[in-house]
Amino acid sequence: MDDKVQELASKIYKDGIAKADSRAEEIVAAAEEKRDKILAEAEAKAKEILSRADSEVAGLRERSLRELQLSADRASDALRTEIGDMINDRAVSEGVDQAFADPERLYDVVLRLCQKLFEEGSNSVTVSTEDGEALRKYFMNHASGILEKGLDIKSVQGRAASFAIAPADKGYEVVVSKEALTEYFKDFMRPQLREALFTAPDKE
Repeated sequence: MDDKVQELASKIYKDGIAKADSRAEEIVAAAEEKRDKILAEAEAKAKEILSRADSEVAGLRERSLRELQLSADRASDALRTEIGDMINDRAVSEGVDQAFADPERLYDVVLRLCQKLFEEGSNSVTVSTEDGEALRKYFMNHASGILEKGLDIKSVQGRAASFAIAPADKGYEVVVSKEALTEYFKDFMRPQLREALFTAPDKE
C-alpha cells in the first residue's frame, strides 16, 4: 500500500514538474517573442526618426545654400552698382568740368541745341545767359544764319556758365548748366557703363 502511494505521489510530482517546465518554456518563448517585437518596432521607429532627421537636415542645408547664394548675389549686385556709379560720377563730372572750362565747347552744345529746335519747326528760340555778347559773337563766327531764323540771345544776371533755351511756340525750356548736364549724362551713361564694366565679352 505504501508503495502505491509513493508511486502515485512520484507520478504526480513528475507530471507537475513536466507541466511547470512546459509552462515555463511557453512563458519564456512568449517573452522572447514580445522582446523581439519590441526591438523590431524600436528599430523601425529609430530608422524613421533618422530618415526624417536626414530629410530635414538636407532641406535645411538646401534652404541655407539658397539664402547664402541670394545674399551673395545681392551683395555682388550692390557692389557692382556702387562701383559703376562711382566710376560714372567721376567720368561724367570730369568731362562736364572740362566742357565748362572751355567756353567754345559749351557754346557749340548750345548752338547744336538751337539748330535742332529750329529743325523741329520752332519759329524762334530765346537763349538766356549771363554773357550773352560772347555767345552772340560765337554764333556770328560759326553759324550766323541761325541768328536770322529768330534766335534771341538775352543777357541775364545770375546765369553764370548756364543757358536757358526756350522755343517760342513750345511750352518747355532747355537748361544747359553744369548740374543739368552732369545729371543727364550720369543717367545716360549708367546702363552703358555697367554693361561695359560687368558684361563678359562674347567668345568666338
